[in-house]
Amino acid sequence: MPSKPGPASRLRRWGPIAGALVAVFVLGVLADHYRLRSPFGPDVGAGTVRPQPAEFLYLDTDRVAAYLGQLDGGIAKSERLTEKLSSENSAKVSGNFFEVGASAQRENFIERQVTPTAAAGFFRLVSFLQEQGDLHDVSVENLDEFTALPPGSFVRFHSHDVRMPIYANPYFVVRQASTLKALFPTAGADSYEREQIEAERKSARSYAHQVGPNPRIVLAVTPASSHETISYLLPLRYRQLTDERSLIKAGGGGFTVIGKLVREFGDRGDRRGRHHPPAYVDSPTRETWTNPLEHTPKRLLEYSSSKCRPPRGEIEASERERERPTLRTCVMSRLKSQTKIPDAGAVILPVAIFK
Repeated sequence: MPSKPGPASRLRRWGPIAGALVAVFVLGVLADHYRLRSPFGPDVGAGTVRPQPAEFLYLDTDRVAAYLGQLDGGIAKSERLTEKLSSENSAKVSGNFFEVGASAQRENFIERQVTPTAAAGFFRLVSFLQEQGDLHDVSVENLDEFTALPPGSFVRFHSHDVRMPIYANPYFVVRQASTLKALFPTAGADSYEREQIEAERKSARSYAHQVGPNPRIVLAVTPASSHETISYLLPLRYRQLTDERSLIKAGGGGFTVIGKLVREFGDRGDRRGRHHPPAYVDSPTRETWTNPLEHTPKRLLEYSSSKCRPPRGEIEASERERERPTLRTCVMSRLKSQTKIPDAGAVILPVAIFK
């Protein structure tokens, strides 16, 4: 009569089968877990390197579209974006008598319709320029880096001297209704005072109307080491400036500027103190602002241009005004000094100013 198998014999016989069953169970659990997991989980890996989000002081969407139209056929109203997501999972169960393993790989394709934004178009333009080697990093402290480039080159530089010009401050105030009401309050005023305040408010609106809804403004960047003989002019339009007052008022810290170099003026050498005309004058900006500033309400000037200080040699007035120049004279003087290149510099059409 055959003897019954012992425990060791039974373990050798059923051990591999039990291990295989355990392995199948574990793999089933893993497969179910990964099958149900969202494809937008941690293993999303489209491999797309996205730029750091920017806060724009100025973004010229028209120029971005025009340049992309020449480089990449323009900007589509919508685009189809497809990302390939892949993941690989494996499991292994081993024991004294067995080792079972399995792996699975799967791919998911996520497709969505997107509408390009102005910022997306700008970063696409920058990417194209960098791929072609057409974006040149320069420093405002070194004019030779600008003069070495041909007109039409795209440049990028960083500066802490990108500030709104003083002559435009009254306009920024008037364009914000809440600030205008606070500047010309009528609460508690008698009928005569109310009439005077309403006349000043009307004059302020008339000033803004004369300047226009989208005036030309020139930012003058003058390096501290240039002693006001080197200046970089950045002509732009009001409507494409940000509404964030912290970036406009009294500067906003360091900014990166990307634009197209259209004019450059090298150092014309020592003039031995003799008077000579500026290398460049932005006449359209002067023509836009001169007459309205001459009729700007006094209270508006006092509120918006309190830090105005006239540069030496810029004031042409009576002897009494030379001793103590008026605020209006100071603002008009700044309009002249901030719209010209005295001796050397460059004119750059900005595409974007951001941080």
